[in-house]
Amino acid sequence: MGRARNMPALIIILSFFLTTYLTGCTDTYEFSNTRPPSASEDSSKAAEPSGTAKKKAVDVWAVDGDYVRRADKKCNELIKDEIDVRMNYIPNIQYESKLKVAMSSGELPDVIGVDSPNVSAYAESGAIVPLDDVWDASDREDIIDAVRQGWTYKGQIWGAQHEETNSVLFYNRDMLEEAGLEPAHGLEDAWTWEQTVEAAKKLTRKDASGKTIVYGILPLMAGPNIAHEGQSYVSNTWTWQAGAEIMNPEGTTVDGYFNSEKNLNALKLFRRMFVIDKSAPLTEIPNGFQTGKIAMWITGPWIISTLKTVPDLNWGAMPLPKGERLASNSGGWGYSITNKAADKAAAMRVILAKTGKEGQLIDIIEGGALPNRKSLFDKAPFLKEYPYPMILEQLEKTAKVRPITAAYPEISVSIQKCFNDVAYGKEPREAMKEYSAQMNETLKRMNSK
Repeated sequence: MGRARNMPALIIILSFFLTTYLTGCTDTYEFSNTRPPSASEDSSKAAEPSGTAKKKAVDVWAVDGDYVRRADKKCNELIKDEIDVRMNYIPNIQYESKLKVAMSSGELPDVIGVDSPNVSAYAESGAIVPLDDVWDASDREDIIDAVRQGWTYKGQIWGAQHEETNSVLFYNRDMLEEAGLEPAHGLEDAWTWEQTVEAAKKLTRKDASGKTIVYGILPLMAGPNIAHEGQSYVSNTWTWQAGAEIMNPEGTTVDGYFNSEKNLNALKLFRRMFVIDKSAPLTEIPNGFQTGKIAMWITGPWIISTLKTVPDLNWGAMPLPKGERLASNSGGWGYSITNKAADKAAAMRVILAKTGKEGQLIDIIEGGALPNRKSLFDKAPFLKEYPYPMILEQLEKTAKVRPITAAYPEISVSIQKCFNDVAYGKEPREAMKEYSAQMNETLKRMNSK
């Protein structure tokens, strides 16, 4: 789609992009810098671009980070004889705004880093192009279903993800033992919602003056006073566990989905933890779990490397709790080809050097994230260590993706506000009604374009 034709939609869509970011750990591993085999030898590599006699140049934008640079250096070595990969690293807090400007001005590079919930919005705007003609379909079968769904829009694939995330319930072993609580060990004995809120209540402690000194649980990635995509990334799991969805498959309404009695149960659960039991903190407590001020915390495996460095912190992790069903989240960063790419095959070659089997193994070992390729689940040494086997099982069996719609950036904000308002005391049904109406209006506006 041409840039001029899509400019009105582009400007509206770009106003609402949110970002997430991860930190990770470094492990030592063996790696060969030999050039990867051709597409006929390894289907996770893109087909050789034509005219390899002359080295091609591909410009790439990515969110900056120490591990990102380390991984990219090794991944780019895989194709150094055929492609000159020119990286432009942009600080996380500046990345989306710079993309907005580049999309509006038509000055995009060949390849851009993309956060998975933004895929459909970028695709709808015409800023990125589908990859079906340059990415072997058989190679995509190696990728877990939730990730493929997250990068598919209107029946086409729009990017390749180089990492994967999931959320689990981290807990303080000593506190649970002192309270006489037995943690879950796997999906088969995952705690129920009732067990979770009762445990949180039991783990909450106050001093002699009545001030809370230990909160039983933080059921979000951060305190409800913090607004970012990570909040809805986690709160969505409560809706899914309740047996509800965010919206209908067509992406036209949330009535009967987010706006339903099932999701109301999730919001009532939030009210119980934050308002009635007061077992969850209303404001962010920096390093609250690490310092023993929070007994249980829902977040992702990127925190594990940090937890390992905290002296005397005896921690564990268990699956997310079960409501009507088990459900967890999926998502992460990847790469897409823009509408400005001079050589689409060469751009795809670069992407698969970073997200193919060899490149993704480099990435997850450098960064400590999870693989999204099933063939890599037993490849990285750290994935065999506790608690990664449990996390990988949860990811493969229960993960769901955020709604695939160009309206998602706005929908995400409404979801955050709904759960946060309930945490601060708003009546659950009233909050659900207000923000469901807001989401329906967003969907109506976006679908009318």
